[in-house]
Amino acid sequence: MTNGRKSRSKGRRGEQDVVKLLKSWGLEAKRTGYHQVFGGTESAPDVQCGSLCYEVKWQEGIADRLWEWVARHDALWLKKNGKPWLVVLPMEEYRRLITK
Repeated sequence: MTNGRKSRSKGRRGEQDVVKLLKSWGLEAKRTGYHQVFGGTESAPDVQCGSLCYEVKWQEGIADRLWEWVARHDALWLKKNGKPWLVVLPMEEYRRLITK
């Protein structure tokens, strides 16, 4: 399997995992990432859950520091010059918020 196919396969599995998690929480969710390949746009979400759209990334290159920071706190707030704030939450905290 080529690197490109491996990457797409891992991405597809990640999207499927997120859909399964959301459904296990009692939410309606579907994978929509395939629209990006079959006539959709690059901005199409990978997963949709009601009116929420999710981008799913499964990458080893994501900074390990993110996990270290989030493990010690309830959330991680990130800021880059010229960009809006970004909040990273542990999955269980996000679950608590979204399933209230």
